Amino acid sequence: DGDIEQTLNDYKAIGMQLSDKPQVEYEAAFAEFLAWLALPFSTEYFDFKENSDYTNQAHEMMHRLTDMPSYEKIQEDFIFFERNSYGLFKLFERLEASVKMREGWGLSPL
Repeated sequence: DGDIEQTLNDYKAIGMQLSDKPQVEYEAAFAEFLAWLALPFSTEYFDFKENSDYTNQAHEMMHRLTDMPSYEKIQEDFIFFERNSYGLFKLFERLEASVKMREGWGLSPL
């Protein structure tokens, strides 16, 4: 829902430690990331054929996020989950699939 403060609190709850930088720096970086991450879930089905550059959009953004001197500790499970999600999204793009994202992942009927 775009609630950056709640997202930061959730990250802290799973063990991520943020540096003492002003929160405004985090808000700008996370707003773009969260908008990207939420996009496939904004409709019942997400068409990876029509959005064939979805994972490429994340590439540069992820580098900017990881280059921020913001994290003192990143939870390994978070990295695992994000890499797996990215991998699945890349696979869906290559398959040019339309995927039901809201209530479990299932390919749409042809």
